[in-house]
Amino acid sequence: MNEIRKPDPDPDDFLSAYSTVENHLNSEAAFEGALFETFGAEEQHILSVPPACVWTVIEVDGKVWIVAGRHFVNHIGYLLTTIGWQRQSEEYLVE
Repeated sequence: MNEIRKPDPDPDDFLSAYSTVENHLNSEAAFEGALFETFGAEEQHILSVPPACVWTVIEVDGKVWIVAGRHFVNHIGYLLTTIGWQRQSEEYLVE
C-alpha cells in the first residue's frame, strides 16, 4: 500500500489512528482489500454503517486523499474504520 501521511501538524497518521475494515464483498479490493466501490452492493453496505466510520478516497489534482465522511466529487471508493472519525475535516494524503 502507498504511504499515507497527514498534512497537518497532528503526529498520528491514518493507519495508526484508524483500523480499516476488510471489504468482505470483494476479495480483490484495492487498499489492501479495504476499498469499497461507489455503487451496487458495496455502496449499499456503506450506507448501512455509522456515517462517522465512512471515509472517502478521492483524487484531486493527481493526488489521492482519504477524507472523513461520504463524498461524491472525485471519489474513487470508500474505506470503513472500526472507530469513527473525530472531525469531519480530517484528511490524509496518500503518497
